[in-house]
Amino acid sequence: MRAEPMVPPDRLAALRAPFLATGAEAVDAPLLQPLGLLLDLAGEALRARLFVVQAEGGAELCLRPDFTVPVARLHLDRSASAGRYMYEGKVFRAAPEGADQAEEFLQIGLEQFDAGGGDAEAADAGVVAVAWR
Repeated sequence: MRAEPMVPPDRLAALRAPFLATGAEAVDAPLLQPLGLLLDLAGEALRARLFVVQAEGGAELCLRPDFTVPVARLHLDRSASAGRYMYEGKVFRAAPEGADQAEEFLQIGLEQFDAGGGDAEAADAGVVAVAWR
């Protein structure tokens, strides 16, 4: 498994700053995620890109391929009407055979959930603008 090179701490701080400036809550997600949920959302074809483990008793889990689904689950578990969450951590995706891609890399981002009534396109554009910074 090829990992991305380490990012210097000052670079990480610069990447985090625009996300934290939004007032987003910093959250983490478990490294192991329920496989069934991801496959239900994205389809069985995704399995080839995941690192799957089987727990005692047969439950299948996978290494976190990204943060979107786990952060959405966190938001739903809180029964919150709105929320903005900043995340940072390692994610894992199996590279296609012969590809020279890292299979372990750092992901930093922002997820925003509105209680409805807002302009979804404007909200998405706002998140993209923050990421661009």
